[in-house]
Order: sequence, then C-alpha cells, then structure tokens
Amino acid sequence: MGKEQPWFWDNNDFSESVQRFEEMLRNKKSYFFEVHEFEDIIDFYLDSENYAQASQAAEYASGMYPHATSIQVRIAEILIDKGKPLESLRMLNTLEKLESEEYQIPLLKGSALVMLGKSREAIRQFEKAVSMANEDQGDVLYNIGVAFERVNQYKRALSYFQKALLLEPDNFHLFYDLGYCYERVNDLDNSIRHYEKYLDFDPFSEYVWYNLGIVYNRKEVQEKALEAYEYALAINPEYASAHFNLANTLALLERLPEAIAAYGEVLRTEPENTLALCYTGECYEKSGQSELALEYYDKALRVDPQCGEAWQGKGVVLCERLDFTQGIACLKKALETDPENSDYGYGLATAYANSGDFVRSLSTLEQLTSANVHDIEAWLRRSEVYFKMGEPSGALSALREACMNNPANALLLYRVAAIHLICGDQESGLPSLERAVELDPTLLKDMFQFYPEATYIPELMHWIERYSR
Repeated sequence: MGKEQPWFWDNNDFSESVQRFEEMLRNKKSYFFEVHEFEDIIDFYLDSENYAQASQAAEYASGMYPHATSIQVRIAEILIDKGKPLESLRMLNTLEKLESEEYQIPLLKGSALVMLGKSREAIRQFEKAVSMANEDQGDVLYNIGVAFERVNQYKRALSYFQKALLLEPDNFHLFYDLGYCYERVNDLDNSIRHYEKYLDFDPFSEYVWYNLGIVYNRKEVQEKALEAYEYALAINPEYASAHFNLANTLALLERLPEAIAAYGEVLRTEPENTLALCYTGECYEKSGQSELALEYYDKALRVDPQCGEAWQGKGVVLCERLDFTQGIACLKKALETDPENSDYGYGLATAYANSGDFVRSLSTLEQLTSANVHDIEAWLRRSEVYFKMGEPSGALSALREACMNNPANALLLYRVAAIHLICGDQESGLPSLERAVELDPTLLKDMFQFYPEATYIPELMHWIERYSR
C-alpha cells in the first residue's frame, strides 16, 4: 500500500469562492472573481490533490488576469504536480525575470529540479527560497521536504520536516509526514511516535490510523495493527484498504473465520478484487474447506485468467487431494504467469516430489538456482529432494555448490552438518557445524528440526555444551 494522505481541509475551508466557482461550472456561465479569490480556489484544489480542477481554475484565472504573477506561479506548480518539471522550469525562468522577490519561484524551481534528478542545483534554489521567505520559512521548509519526499529521498525530506517543526512546533500536519518518512527509512519506532503525536491532535483521521496499522504490521505487532485498522474502520466503515489489511492481519493470526468475514467486506464493494478472492480461498484452504477454497480460486481466475496466485492456490489444493495431474497442470500455469517467481517454482517442485517425480522436481529447482545462485531456499529444497531419493551424496554435492556461491550462509552449513551426521560421518559434520555456529548460533535449531535424532548423539551434545560455554 502507498501513502494514505489525510484530508487537511475541513468544511469551513470550503470557501464561498470555491462554491461560486463550482456553481459557475455547473451553470456554464461566466462569473467575476478577484485575483485573491482565484488564488484561494486554485490553492484549495492543489491542497485537495484535485489537479484537474486546479488546472481548470488556473486556465480560467489566466484568461481573466493574464499578467497576474501569482496565477502564473500556481500554473507552474500545477505543472510540477502533473509531472511536467521541464515545462514548469521554462515558465519559472521567465517569471523570475519579472518578479525576482517572490520566494515561491526558487521554491518551485527547486521542486522541478529535484524531479529531474538535479538535487545539488535544487538545494541551491531551496536555500535561496528559505533566505527570501522571512516569516514563511516554516512553510517553505515543509514544501522542500515534500519535494524530496515525492522522489523518495526520505532522509533529506526528514531533515527539512524536522527544521520546519522547530519553527512551527504546533503544526501537527508535520507529524504525519515525519511518521511516513520514518517508516520509509525503516525507523519504525519513530514512525509510530510521530503518527501518535498526529492522532493526539486529530484522533479521527482514518488515514493515519491505517498507516499506523501498516507500521505495526511491519514490526510484527499484529494485535496493535488490528486495533489501528479497527479504529480506521470505526471512523470510516467503507474504507476498503483498511478492511483488506485487517483481513490480512487476522489471517496472519490464524483467526480464519474473522479474516474470511473481513475479506468479504472488501469483496462487497470490490467483487473483482483478485487478491481478496485468492486470500479468501487460502483461508478456506487452511481451515480444511477445500471445496470452498477451490471455488474462490476459480472466481479469481474468471476475473483474471493470468492470476498466478489463483493458479498456485488451486494447484496446491488439488495436490493435497492427491489429484497430481490437475494440480501440477495448475502449478505450471502459475509459473508460466511469472517464471521468475520462486514461490511458484517451489510449489511446482514440491508437487513433483510428492507425486514421486523426483527428476522433474530437481529440474525445476535447478532452474531456480541457475537463475539465482543466492536463492538459499531453492538450494535447501534441492538437497532435500536428493535426500528423499536416498542420495545423500547428491544432497551434499548441491549444498557444496550452494556454499561456494554463499560462503557466509549459516543455514547451508547447518544443513551440511546435519546430512553428514545422518550418514554417521561426525568427522566431516563437526567442522561444518563449528563454522555455522560461528556465523549464527541462533540457527542451530534448524539442524535439530531437520535431524531431531541428533539430540541422541552424546559426542555431539557434549561438543555443543562445551562450545556454548
């Protein structure tokens, strides 16, 4: 999900000028407006991110006041918002010659230059705008932050938002952008702190509650995420994205009936949402209701015959029902929709192995490891297939190749150690185990999960006990 933007205007801000302008458009008449009224109208639409209406208002204003610099500056801003920085720059260069004291001009020039990837030139323009702004410096700093945020330069954006907050500590809207940018740089605790500060001022912002839920999901604090989505939905029961994320979180918590009901709310307003259909199918699959799972996967495929997730889900269910012929056909179609999707490759390889076709299983996994030598999961699965075939030497050969390409991966070394130990070769297993423990002792559990009987090897357990002292 992308950034959900809170609505910063309230009904009182919907000025008489805006109402008159929209009335004029409805009646297809020509009304008179002062320049300052046009400025308010255009600013309203810009702040509302309604660029089509802003353009229409600016065009009408420019026709009535062709020499009004303030209108031309707003047209340049609209061009930036519409992704036309070069056109905006040409216009701003002309305006700068006419109105050299207007700080909005270097501010917008900087925004256009940022979009063109010319950050150094942009910063020079921004510094000029700040020096000219006087009492409006806080607003200028905020807009510089927005310019960098727009092009995903979040660390730079943060520095300007923080400077703006020092000048305008009561501007709670800054907490929203700070919360969002901190999330993007993976400083999740600071993100939560700033979103909560925003909510102290405006506890009824469904967008901020929604974004807060996303951050808690990323921190894997799912109960807190649920609470945030529930607040968002209490404020706006028709908020489809919040229903969707609520459903995903319930599914993560294995609260499957509730997750199915939440996906149902998404499908009530978006009946052709293929992800919601697939995830509903997955919930039914996990709850053992395979017929209903297949029904939802088929619904998704009727909406989009190229939906890889639906083919994958359907294939897995059919294979679980031991219908390998139809299941493998579906899994192959999933991989055809996205040949680089390793999850689809794993699914197909697993199905081949479970059906007893180890040769095709290995061939599928070899394609994955050839395409990406750093796909650790694919290497591990290759070794497991060899092991199921009763060929530990093949498993070790695959793992040695994997280690050559990923020499510092502890998981691979634990698996090498486990297979040597299973074969009774402690002399070869212990050096691999020692290296694995040095790299990451927390993954030792993986060896015991793969080979639980290792706990019955006294020499090994004594070695682990001595090593952990």
